[in-house]
Amino acid sequence: MLHFHPTVPGELVSRFVTTARVLRLLVSGEWDPLDGDIEVLRSVFRTGAEACERLDETNQQLSQALMRVTELEALLARAVEVLEASPLPVDGGSWAVLELAQEVQLALGQSEPG
Repeated sequence: MLHFHPTVPGELVSRFVTTARVLRLLVSGEWDPLDGDIEVLRSVFRTGAEACERLDETNQQLSQALMRVTELEALLARAVEVLEASPLPVDGGSWAVLELAQEVQLALGQSEPG
């Protein structure tokens, strides 16, 4: 019989991996974990539920982060437009402004104006 012992929080990934292996064994039909002890399955299902909840939380955080990245990219694109409207250094503009515009364009993955 496989003994399933939840790990400490620092080893959460390992616990989730172990749970996934147990669930795959259950689905395969090659292994009967009960052997008179329902607690093994309760522990596996509890960990599986926790993993699903964490995955949902992580997906929400990722969605929020992607929205924030989109907002910041739009802000930087607007900043590039403003910076590009500034006069070139040969026309009395600032080298610092030109360099900043180029850095922001590079950060956004845009090519420099030719």
